Amino acid sequence: MPAKSLFFYRIATAVALLCTALSVHAETLVKPDNVAAPPVAEDMVTIPGSDWVLVSGISIGKAAQPGIYAMRRLPLHLEKLSFDIAAGAGRRHCSALEEKTFSPLGITVGREGDRNILLVINRGGRVAIERFRVDGGSGKPRLIWEDCIPIPSEVSANSLSLLPSGDIYITQAYDPNDKDSWQRRVDGEDTGRLFHWSPRDGWQAAPVKPMSGPNGLVVSDDGCFAVVAAWSGSELVRQSLPCASTGEKRPDKSLALSFMPDNLRWTSAGTVLATGQHTTPNGLLDCVKGKGECPSVLTVVEVDPASMKIVQKWRVDAGNDLGLATTALQVGEEIWVSSILGHRIARFPYQPAQVK
Repeated sequence: MPAKSLFFYRIATAVALLCTALSVHAETLVKPDNVAAPPVAEDMVTIPGSDWVLVSGISIGKAAQPGIYAMRRLPLHLEKLSFDIAAGAGRRHCSALEEKTFSPLGITVGREGDRNILLVINRGGRVAIERFRVDGGSGKPRLIWEDCIPIPSEVSANSLSLLPSGDIYITQAYDPNDKDSWQRRVDGEDTGRLFHWSPRDGWQAAPVKPMSGPNGLVVSDDGCFAVVAAWSGSELVRQSLPCASTGEKRPDKSLALSFMPDNLRWTSAGTVLATGQHTTPNGLLDCVKGKGECPSVLTVVEVDPASMKIVQKWRVDAGNDLGLATTALQVGEEIWVSSILGHRIARFPYQPAQVK
């Protein structure tokens, strides 16, 4: 082939490859609408059978008002929820929860028979999973505390997932007994893994590979695989889990990201939404402490867990108070994005990607 023809052939090939790559997950620029949000909003979940969203407010900074908040878009409503104690609840290793020490982090809602159950990782007063019954039907949610599950001392838990079987998985971000755990996360080294709890066997380390700063988590309903956000590793990791299924297991697979992923959420299409922070672990600390710049943009990605590829991607104008994004959640035909900065949640239109 003549040199000139070869040159144009290579250019055409490069353009074709670029177009193919962009067609997989073309980036959409978003200028979001905003609604008022709890201070230091960390995690969000929808309540099945209602149009309400529960939000955990965590204990970071002077503006923090830790607790569980209820939000609704139409008509707009934001309220910090108190909780009642179920009759006869509380025992020697799990006394009745006190509101003044309650400091939630990761949350999840699941079904138990005809009831909605809220599980909350609590880091205030004790380190445990707090269990609430969610009453109220389609109306404003009402929380009734029922029990707790103490978390092992070697686990700094971040996110959790409740299976239909009643089993629970949590992410161990790091071991609190490891004095070098922060530096190891800064360096991208493995610091934690998944832990599994069952009513019969209690807590066990899941037989999966460790990761750097495990954070967000979703688990398939059959319990056969998880997708985990390796926060300080800037990647999503699909991990195969022990389960009763006789089908072919999905091999472990990872997806590198341009940000540190935080919480993960399923969509109605069976895909996974992820967002996080365009910074470093130390950069995040400097931002929170007011000693450094905070990210001015954020990214939301929709990932097909079967292929572990991005199928939709949005770049969102974060302004001054959305750069430390924590959760991207499908709420009807919108995506809501929370942040531990400011007092607002971003919203933008959403249609799930069509995946095979």
